[in-house]
Amino acid sequence: MAPFVYRISLAAPDPGTTVAALGSQASATPAAAADRPVPARRRLADACVAAVAGFAFDAGAAQLVVDNPMLDGFFSFAMPSPRRPAPGLEGLFPPDGSGFHDGARLPLSIGLELVRAMVLQEGVWCRLHGGDSRDGGFFVHVGYEDDIYVGGDRPFTEAAARARVLGLQVARVAESPFAPDADEVAGPGEEPAADDAFWTAVAELAAERGSVLLEEQYVGNAYRRHWISAAGATPAMRTVEEVRGVLGPRARLAVWPDAGDDEAEAEAKTGAKTESETVRAAVRRQDCLQLLVRYCPDGRFHPEMIAEPHVARADVPDPTGCPARGHRSALVPLLRTDRRPLLAAVVPDADGVVRARWRTDATPADRRRAYLAGLRVGDVVSGVVSPAWTEVGVYVELDVPWEVSAWGTVMGVVRFPHLSWTRVDSVGDVAPPGAAVRARVQDIDWAREHVYLSVRALQPDPWRQYADTVEDGEIVRGVVDSVRAVAGARVDTPADTTADMREGTGIDANTGTNTGTVVIRLADAVEAVVSGDDFAGHGAEAVPGDEVFVRITHVDRDQRRIAVSLAAAIAWFGDDLDDEDGGSFHPGHYGMNIDYDKNGDYVYPVGFDVDAEEWLPGFDDERRTWEQRYLAAEARFEAHKAYVLRTRERATAARGVAGAAPLPGPSGT
Repeated sequence: MAPFVYRISLAAPDPGTTVAALGSQASATPAAAADRPVPARRRLADACVAAVAGFAFDAGAAQLVVDNPMLDGFFSFAMPSPRRPAPGLEGLFPPDGSGFHDGARLPLSIGLELVRAMVLQEGVWCRLHGGDSRDGGFFVHVGYEDDIYVGGDRPFTEAAARARVLGLQVARVAESPFAPDADEVAGPGEEPAADDAFWTAVAELAAERGSVLLEEQYVGNAYRRHWISAAGATPAMRTVEEVRGVLGPRARLAVWPDAGDDEAEAEAKTGAKTESETVRAAVRRQDCLQLLVRYCPDGRFHPEMIAEPHVARADVPDPTGCPARGHRSALVPLLRTDRRPLLAAVVPDADGVVRARWRTDATPADRRRAYLAGLRVGDVVSGVVSPAWTEVGVYVELDVPWEVSAWGTVMGVVRFPHLSWTRVDSVGDVAPPGAAVRARVQDIDWAREHVYLSVRALQPDPWRQYADTVEDGEIVRGVVDSVRAVAGARVDTPADTTADMREGTGIDANTGTNTGTVVIRLADAVEAVVSGDDFAGHGAEAVPGDEVFVRITHVDRDQRRIAVSLAAAIAWFGDDLDDEDGGSFHPGHYGMNIDYDKNGDYVYPVGFDVDAEEWLPGFDDERRTWEQRYLAAEARFEAHKAYVLRTRERATAARGVAGAAPLPGPSGT
């Protein structure tokens, strides 16, 4: 490590600072923009570039050499297009990224722009050091916490003073935490040179297996892939010699088998299995998280996808993504600790010496993926609601270890329905920005490195609670929540659809006309639907906010649906509504638990003496509880009867006849 090391901290310059005021040593900026205020982050970046340029000038560094370059993020899912370079490299290198590799010598101006991209966290990272002995071992390391380390074999007193004038904090430190000496690298012989012996072994594997996948990691977290066969028979099937000519300098190479190898490949060749079935079988055999790399014989590599278990299901569309014959697939482990390729090597320099020092310690991207790989559906996580919302939910910045979040956070997404069991009128009421939340993991989106969460999964489910307290045949209260009136609209229904099947759908049993639906709120977050003709045919009014009574016909706990009938509730009393008793009262139909033994006899509550027909001493609490439940059921019965009476009177008035007309229906038993 150089004896003189300085840490530059990104203290914000004066908000009124303009680009021109940062000094001519900052990289070129269009003249028209020179006197315009710039956003805070870019002001910091401009100040840092100017400061580093001052250190480089004092060191005499005209060139900078790239060391250990990497692209942050999950670049297997965002591979740079040949027409568009990776983030952070735009305008600096050709669209294919050539020129950005370990050991690349860059003009100082390009090196300073890389510093800018790293400060802005645009997705690129590397170390930079001087290009010859005259620069005194000059180096630049951009840290993860808005800090920069520069140094050399001489003091930089004047450069440090200029950096402070720019509003930055500069302090002398013992060493840079990003020095190459701190890297974990492969041991001797662990990553041999990709020499003639290596390529001979690759050719033998391709001849033996028909084809193999060569993975070229040209910088950290970024890959190019080549399918190698002995003959190079298709547009993208290349021979070993063809692939050797297109590899990037100092690239890290790994050879992976075709997913159709072994017994599955033999079955595919004989027609016993299709290629899709072969891939599904390989996915089922996997014992770690892997990428499914897919190649089509027209020369295209399809976007990679995570080989999750559902990919192996027979009802999933072709997992290979290409129906043509001759397509190939391979499974590549996602996490570094699971990677065990058939062969591995590093492209040597022209003199045959391997000078690339590929790090084996985990990068921030590796740590994020390892964190995600450790999550399981059902795990409980915590975080803070982000100010950024989407059209489908809110973002949550998860609480993760520092080493995971050093270069960006791990984001969770809570879809709006998963914020609460109850209806949410304003998201800000239940998940305001900055609020701490706990949620259960629902799914992991590896393509975006997002975790889908459910806050409501940690809350009591009101629907389940309600469903556990009611039974089929029970009369319950409800409130008209909304009316979806689409009367007169024809709907196509199968010819064999019965009237019973149409009940509750809003489809007239005789005409097939959609008469609309009425949503009944039975409790908070518990709703049922009644057809509009159910109301219209019995004189009931569907006015939002009005109380109604319905009879539960079925509780489907699997589908979370409660089927109810307004007609059955209105016709419950039959013809005896005008009798002195006003209809028969059975507490079991009004929310009071009634138990029967195996012979069908009523089971009396504990503490009640059947022979004496009185409660035993010492059971006062049981008696009070039973009486309260009985009175509540009786009150519901009376309210139900009053509702039916009003409804029938309204129906009678509408028909213009005197007296209540009898209605068909259950007798009340």
